[in-house]
Formats: sequence, C-alpha cells, structure tokens
Amino acid sequence: MSIMIDDGKSMLYTDPQVLAWIGDAYLTLAIRVWLMSNSNASAGVLHTRMKKYISAAAQARKWEEIYESLTEEEKDLGRRARNRHTVSSSKNSSLADYKKATALEAVTGYLYLKNDLTRLNEIFEMIIQQKDKT
Repeated sequence: MSIMIDDGKSMLYTDPQVLAWIGDAYLTLAIRVWLMSNSNASAGVLHTRMKKYISAAAQARKWEEIYESLTEEEKDLGRRARNRHTVSSSKNSSLADYKKATALEAVTGYLYLKNDLTRLNEIFEMIIQQKDKT
C-alpha cells in the first residue's frame, strides 16, 4: 500500500489545514529521526532539542528564513494556509507565529503527499541549516 498521493495538482487545492496536519506529522518525525541519527543523547534530551525546531515560534522563523527560496506555487499555498481563518492557535505562541507555522507545515504536507521527496528534502535541509546558524 502506498501512503503518498502522486497527484500534486489536486493536492494543491486540498484544504491547507489538512495539508498542515500532514506536514506537522512529517516535520515532527523527520526532526526526531534527524536528531536521533546525529546524537546519542537520551530520549528526554532529544525531546528538548526537538522543541527548538517544532514549536510554532521556531517554525514561524523558519518560514520567514526560507520564504524567498520557495517556488511561487509553494509561496501561494503557504499564503493560503497562513491567511485561512482559524479559531485555534498554539497556547504558547502568538496567532501570527501559529499562522506562519501552519504555512510551513502546509507546504511540507503538500510536498510529502505529492511525493516530491527531492524538494521536501531540500526544504528540510534549509530548515535544519538555518537553525544550526542560530
């Protein structure tokens, strides 16, 4: 069974909140695997390090840092996700950060479902490289 959807054009018009939901899961797992493979720290330490990448505030900064490197299609999807009306937000961040984090998650969810692993890996590399610089 394949869990990825190869029809990128129809995925582009999927509810951005749904794409963000998938993107959140992808980013959480990808960051966990990356941290685990680059450290022999305990799970508790790894969890603390993970928060530096996965929080809404951290993802909002990443969105701003990589925005100019995105394609027009990715920027458009991110804007739709960011501007979509929402009634919830993160309890530990501002609404603006939550919306930017949602934009990043929607783009990564879209690329994952589109099965564009090359581009997904490029964006993931940008996320971890930018964080390493701070």
